[in-house]
Parts: sequence; C-alpha cells; structure tokens
Amino acid sequence: MAGAFALLAAPAALFGTRKMKKPPMAPEETVRTVKEDVEWARAQLKR
Repeated sequence: MAGAFALLAAPAALFGTRKMKKPPMAPEETVRTVKEDVEWARAQLKR
C-alpha cells in the first residue's frame, strides 16, 4: 500500500516543486493599469 502511495505522490511532488520555482508573471491588465496610474500621477505633478 505504501508503494502505491509513493508512486502517486512522487510525480505530484515533482510537479508542485517545479511550479513553485517559476516566478509568477504579472497579468497584462495589471501592468497596463499601473502604467496608466503612473501617467496620471505625472500629469498631476505637472499642474
């Protein structure tokens, strides 16, 4: 029984560790929104 559990758990553990090592990418909409906010803030400072 333990062998069957090990056969199922090992691939799941490898997959999980690989996913955790990759840095999460910022969503495109968030990047766009932050750029718009920076432009707005710069325009406010020029007033």
